[in-house]
Formats: sequence, C-alpha cells, structure tokens
Amino acid sequence: MRGALGQELHEWRPPQVADYVRLKGSGRFAPGQTRAGALADIERQLHELIARWPGLEARVSAEDNRLTMPACEVSRDSGIVRALNRAYRAVRGAEQPTGAITPPAFYGTDAGHLYERAGMEGVVCGPGGRYNTMPDERVEIADYLDMVRIYLLTILAICEVA
Repeated sequence: MRGALGQELHEWRPPQVADYVRLKGSGRFAPGQTRAGALADIERQLHELIARWPGLEARVSAEDNRLTMPACEVSRDSGIVRALNRAYRAVRGAEQPTGAITPPAFYGTDAGHLYERAGMEGVVCGPGGRYNTMPDERVEIADYLDMVRIYLLTILAICEVA
C-alpha cells in the first residue's frame, strides 16, 4: 500500500492526508474461478465501499504481464486423492486433511497448470505449513522424511506397483 500526493504519488513532502493510495497484491483463485471472475468480485467489493463512503473513487487494474496460476479441483474420490490418503494414514497413523484448508485455503501451484494443459489430476500436499511464507521458511526434518515416504507409497499405488 502506498499513499501520497496526486495520481503520480509524489513524495516530495509527506502528506497529512494522502489523496491517492495504490494497493498491490496477489490473489489465489478458488476452484472454478477465473481471472475475469476474480476481478469482477473485487470490483463488486469496491462498489460496496464507494456506496458506503461518498466521495471515494476507486478502480481495479490487473497487470497483464503477470503469470496466472489457474485453479484446479480434484474430487475427493479421485484415485490420486485416495492413494495419497492411504499412504498418509500408513505413514503418519492419522487421517490426511483433505480439501480447502484454512488459512489460506488456496495456493499458487503447478497442479493447476498440469490439470489445465495436460488433464492431469493432482493434489497439493507437503511437509510445510508451520513456517510457510516466513523470512526463514523451512520444514521440520521429521515432516520432510514422512512426506518422502508418503510420496513413494503414493507413486507405487498410482503406478500399480504396490
């Protein structure tokens, strides 16, 4: 978020009240949602704010040169999901959390590209979570080794070796 004077966001003197503010961020698509749909949702929210705050002006623009991560969704009954859940149960002795997990529930992942371009079903499952998106992002070694075992069992099941 950056606020300053005028549309050019001049900073030659600190404003007491910035008359323009620019917000930048990234978003993740929900299953079935498109880029156009996500932008329309943001526009709708802005119109609600404009209605509540007379005089507020706002517009949405998307940087077209940015890579888009397509959303993907896989049935809980899919072979890959069942194989992963069996492997997780065998290694960790607990049920694998399945579905959109909050927070944040939606991620940028190559699984969407593989599904969109090659029709490959995939899942997002890994040892992370506790230290994600931190300056010193890392995983616990025990969690990492468990995931190696889970991935191997899943591969063997999908390739019909196990």
